[in-house]
Amino acid sequence: MKEDTGTHHNFPMSFDKTILSNKPSVVRPDGRAEYLHTGTINGQQGVYHITIKNEIVTHRSFIPQSDWKRYSNRWELPSQVTP
Repeated sequence: MKEDTGTHHNFPMSFDKTILSNKPSVVRPDGRAEYLHTGTINGQQGVYHITIKNEIVTHRSFIPQSDWKRYSNRWELPSQVTP
């Protein structure tokens, strides 16, 4: 299986500081903390999503606003994200 190296999974790590400066939007029973932050990539509105478990980033993605409803329902995330 190949790793997705596209823009939506490979946004600059310099964004992490801003995204992680918020409180986690969701803390899962297994200890995963999920951080959400609105923003844009190449002019496309969406939500940055970073998951941390045991102080290790386990997931980084950008979800376009047009797909947020499906994605947030699928992963039990808040339907509305504030900056």
